[in-house]
Amino acid sequence: WQPQPSMRAAGKPHNWRQLPAEVEVTEAQLTNMGLPWSYADAIAKRQFGVAKVAWLKKPEQLKAVLAALHVEQEKRGLLGNVEELLKLLGEHDPNWRVDLEHLPKGWERRRPILKSLVETLRAAASARGLL
Repeated sequence: WQPQPSMRAAGKPHNWRQLPAEVEVTEAQLTNMGLPWSYADAIAKRQFGVAKVAWLKKPEQLKAVLAALHVEQEKRGLLGNVEELLKLLGEHDPNWRVDLEHLPKGWERRRPILKSLVETLRAAASARGLL
């Protein structure tokens, strides 16, 4: 009998023990965001034309994949903050959701817009004594 890898480990590089420590950090970030290894593989493919993270040879390549995962994690966190603040403000002023329609297309993926939006929503919630 051989134990089968969990679905979370699906796609994990088979030679991960021989790879640099950055691979463990990559796995931690993927797990934190609930993403499969294929997500990191897609980043490696897009950035370097290499199909798998396990095939990256240079440490700076692994660091670039980590940086991309960090950016994705930050975007998801900011978007979560926006949703949380909108929910809080929406109970008192439903116009906040209407105002989002005037933002540029794809605003949910743009960090500068997300950061500004979180800052604005926090200020509005704070001014109303909601925070």
